Amino acid sequence: DDAIYDEQCYFADPTVAFRGLRLWKRNLQLLVPFLIAPSVKLLSITRLGKDEEGAELIKSEWQLETWLSLPWTPLISILGTTVYTLNEDGNKVVSHVEGWNVSGTQALLQMFRGGTPPKQ
Repeated sequence: DDAIYDEQCYFADPTVAFRGLRLWKRNLQLLVPFLIAPSVKLLSITRLGKDEEGAELIKSEWQLETWLSLPWTPLISILGTTVYTLNEDGNKVVSHVEGWNVSGTQALLQMFRGGTPPKQ
């Protein structure tokens, strides 16, 4: 739900970094049509405490698996973490930073492997 994010939230993963909820939503709208049977499994969520500036930090661990709607239907599989930084009131995410078990290049190279998507 995008209501948890501040309008000027900072988003980063191993392939891209930018600021702004509107841009994040646009990027998702462009990506979602290419996903076949996407699955994100939440593995854990942990309160990390406060950073040096006093902002609350929360860390989630997750697994993403999806096939892409390309002729060779590659499977993308990533284990990742997201560290969320909350605003002073603790009611909005002002930073969403992902780390993956593969580099950005390795994740992109997964697009060139063939796969067999589940029957829908």
